[in-house]
Amino acid sequence: MSTASSLGMKTAGTRNSDANTIRKHSYLTWLDPYDISGVVPTEALSVGRRLMIKSGAIFAHEVMHKKILEGGGVDYFFAEDVQVAKYDAAGSFDYHHDGYSRFLTVLIYLNGVGGTYFPFANSETFHNITDEASAVNAARKRAVGKEGLLLVGKEGVESYVSSLENTTTKSVVEIQGGDAIAFYSYKPSGEKDWNALHCSLSVPEEKWISTCWSRSEALTGPFSYLKKEAMVEQLQYESLGSV
Repeated sequence: MSTASSLGMKTAGTRNSDANTIRKHSYLTWLDPYDISGVVPTEALSVGRRLMIKSGAIFAHEVMHKKILEGGGVDYFFAEDVQVAKYDAAGSFDYHHDGYSRFLTVLIYLNGVGGTYFPFANSETFHNITDEASAVNAARKRAVGKEGLLLVGKEGVESYVSSLENTTTKSVVEIQGGDAIAFYSYKPSGEKDWNALHCSLSVPEEKWISTCWSRSEALTGPFSYLKKEAMVEQLQYESLGSV
């Protein structure tokens, strides 16, 4: 957090929105774990590199670590620079899908404040959802704390619901500072997975998170069929090996 503050944080927006609209009272900066300018402290660079490497090693299937074309060529995926974000009290980020071929998101809660809500987590039906706009409209009708999945930290679940009676055990998960969550935003077919639609609810106090995205143009781009074929072959081989 101190490194992010020292680098300077700008008011957060998105590619499709102005600052302080979809994201409110939020600020961010990017950390290049392989920065050679000498500006970023060595310890912060080391942490960023470990986050990048372990995220891919743990959550990306081994097929994703190969090249699309034999003898080299295009990587199946790559990690973006690490984003560090701060939300002031009342800060929020409206419903969204990470998109842009970001198939894997690893999000770390730095100071133990949660407020992340996945309205369709554990849901298998997506009636009338054809794009992000219809997904967002459907998400607004979901009951926070009772449907989907709400992650809360030291601020407590009462910060997001009117009464504990309006919550269910399976729909609320408690986090602590240093905890991380990982989720996939695309299906193996390359289609967006609406289970991954989420938001950051308005928080009652300052919140800090860092995010590492792994992006795969192969998953949704012109080489996607090669990647899918390779993954199917690998999974079939593993299945035969377990018999």
